[in-house]
Amino acid sequence: MSPQRKISVSRLAKLVGLSRNTLYSHLKRYKIDYSFSNLSDHNLDKIVRAYRVAKPQTGLRYLIGFLQSQGLRIQWTRVRSSVSRVDSVERALRTHIVI
Repeated sequence: MSPQRKISVSRLAKLVGLSRNTLYSHLKRYKIDYSFSNLSDHNLDKIVRAYRVAKPQTGLRYLIGFLQSQGLRIQWTRVRSSVSRVDSVERALRTHIVI
């Protein structure tokens, strides 16, 4: 399935009138990849760090959109964890600055 289409396998199965298991078997038979990208946490952190340097004020949704535009399909939880690892010091400084 195209990463640009945000349709879950369950929803697609319902739309075409198949059971989810039948759709999974058809996807497997025709070698259509529907899984998440196989990217290590280290590499994800490098991409997130570069993005945060270029666009420090953008949020998680923009970051996920950027990853999708690069052809990567990453779970929300992994992206959130990566942002926490990459941006933890900056976040602490922003939230604890007192004038």
